[in-house]
Amino acid sequence: MKIFNKLCYFYHKEIYIHNDQLYAQPYFAKPINEFSKYTKNLIMLTPVRNINANLASSLTPLSTNITSLPMPEHGNSFLGRFKKIKEYRKIIRNFLNKNDIDQILIECPSFYAIYIHSLFRKKSVFFFIGDQVKALLAAKNISPIKKFILYVYWYIDKLILSLKANREISFGGNYRGVLRGVFVNQYPLLNDKTMYIENTYHKNNVIFREKLTKIPKIIYVLTCQRLDNSTNISQFINLTKKLLNQNFNIKWNIIGSIADYSVNEVDTQKNNFQMHIEDNNLTENIKLLGNIEHGDKFNSIIDNSHIYIAPNKSTGGNIGRVGYEMMSRGLPIISCPLTERLFPKNQHDILITNNGYDLEYNQYFLKIFKDLELYNKISFNASMTAQNHSVENTVRRAIEHIYYSVR
Repeated sequence: MKIFNKLCYFYHKEIYIHNDQLYAQPYFAKPINEFSKYTKNLIMLTPVRNINANLASSLTPLSTNITSLPMPEHGNSFLGRFKKIKEYRKIIRNFLNKNDIDQILIECPSFYAIYIHSLFRKKSVFFFIGDQVKALLAAKNISPIKKFILYVYWYIDKLILSLKANREISFGGNYRGVLRGVFVNQYPLLNDKTMYIENTYHKNNVIFREKLTKIPKIIYVLTCQRLDNSTNISQFINLTKKLLNQNFNIKWNIIGSIADYSVNEVDTQKNNFQMHIEDNNLTENIKLLGNIEHGDKFNSIIDNSHIYIAPNKSTGGNIGRVGYEMMSRGLPIISCPLTERLFPKNQHDILITNNGYDLEYNQYFLKIFKDLELYNKISFNASMTAQNHSVENTVRRAIEHIYYSVR
């Protein structure tokens, strides 16, 4: 169903090209391909990098009606990006002089969003996908002075975007977050409650698990998290030891890459995590699986797991894309405190701790495995929620919001 002639999408990361075919990472390509069903032409405004056939085989091809307006590479530093603003605006202005577009979708946070907005004004739709301010508060490798400067910049940035957004779609609904156990506004000037979740599964990927009739002899726990300085490895260890003492046979698989480090730092970081596991004699119970790409192996690990634990974060958050993938496979989740959104709902399709304390995780673990009726209810409702928020459904709702809000 084509209801737009030309849509633009301003993306804060690069996409790829090989033999005139555009590619993107699967988590982005699937929703973008879904958006392309509603327009004759979807133009990507983003840097485009040439790749070889080998790398292309690991990515997802974009639909044939998706084209690109290649943008300059992002600046290598925060200050370096300011030098690119004029170039960005010139390219976009020249494009607009030759093309009549219906709307532009601008994914935020993005450094360039407030600087290109004036070129579109009434045609801009902002996708508030995340909060750079929240990420800065969690960062541990930035000096206090630099963190303060960046914090002030991004806080002002998001306030300006909130004011300028004549049409906005916030990720998951009202965008509020948990900071040290207290709910705080993250985009306080947003009024829109249209919800968009950049999920990567389709409706026909959702499965409903068979009911659990007895406690498994070995309970397979799963967590997907990037391993970096913010990873609370002690929480995994403390929970595992506690559950073993309570006579649960636990096998905890942790999927996650070690990103944003040099080679030596990666080795050191991985050794540190493994060392903590070994020091506590838990090598048979906690396994670091490294990065596993989406596909049959990834789904097999999910389907063979009994519970997913989303570890606590100092700034709160949401279950994110990976959490919804777990729900799409009917895997019950015990989560850290979540941002205040309309779904998922505690003790309906997920179990949400109040503060993310080890004791709370332990209590919910005991509760769900001593009450298999609750386990099966959470599993079934998780699949139902995931089905309602498949990539087809969320993109369709976003398109309806854009279409009817401009008419």
